[in-house]
Amino acid sequence: MNARIGIDGRAAATMVMLCAIWGMQQVAIKAAEPDVSAVLQNAIRAGLA
Repeated sequence: MNARIGIDGRAAATMVMLCAIWGMQQVAIKAAEPDVSAVLQNAIRAGLA
């Protein structure tokens, strides 16, 4: 059980895409801040989740 194998390309690509989506979500929140209140943004995100 000491042998460790590296992650494959599919797993690495999935992690990169997931992190990119999370990062872009934060950018979208900051960009929409002047038009939509923070409470409404949180309600919309919670509703979509």
